[in-house]
Amino acid sequence: MDDQTALQVLTRIFAEEAGRNNALTATIVGILSALKGHPEVVDAVRGTLESQYSDHLATTHHQAYIDGFERVRDLVYTALGNG
Repeated sequence: MDDQTALQVLTRIFAEEAGRNNALTATIVGILSALKGHPEVVDAVRGTLESQYSDHLATTHHQAYIDGFERVRDLVYTALGNG
């Protein structure tokens, strides 16, 4: 496989993954928006996110991964309400 073909394949794979991630994020945000009136769910989701975030900060050395996690976390917090 030449470099141009390999680049086209990688670009397609990344674009497809981005589309999947966006669809999953939109779905999760929609579900969480519907559940924001249930404090126990909000607290559980926030607790899980903060625990995972702390773990990732301690073990992940890729800033792009942390940046992506933070963007989704912020979307989730917005969907849950910023309380």
